[in-house]
Amino acid sequence: MNIFAKNLKWLRKKSGMNQLEMATELGFTQTRWSGYETGSSKPNFDQLMEIIKYFGVSATELLEKDLEADQKNNSPAADTGTPNLLAEQEHPYITAAMDKDGVTKRLMAVEIQLQQIWSALAELKAK
Repeated sequence: MNIFAKNLKWLRKKSGMNQLEMATELGFTQTRWSGYETGSSKPNFDQLMEIIKYFGVSATELLEKDLEADQKNNSPAADTGTPNLLAEQEHPYITAAMDKDGVTKRLMAVEIQLQQIWSALAELKAK
């Protein structure tokens, strides 16, 4: 199961809803939501943004962090590698969800880069 699917399932269960209730709340079918949770399908951009807004998480948190483990540890997820802050961020969900003019993809890539910068700064401060 990919991290996105794992996070969706965990967030839904934390909300106390079953798949049908969550899907209805967000305007999806239960089959579509189930596909997201199992990793057999991916949301389009608009659907991804609805999920992000509903749960109040960032794209990075939803797509790349293990939210359940983070809560159990009660600390931000640790990066195991040194981030390349100058690299263009290409995430499969962002690429799949890119809008027609690419503006939103660039904004999400900037969000990812900013979060990597904050993580790098926090690591430097801790040393």
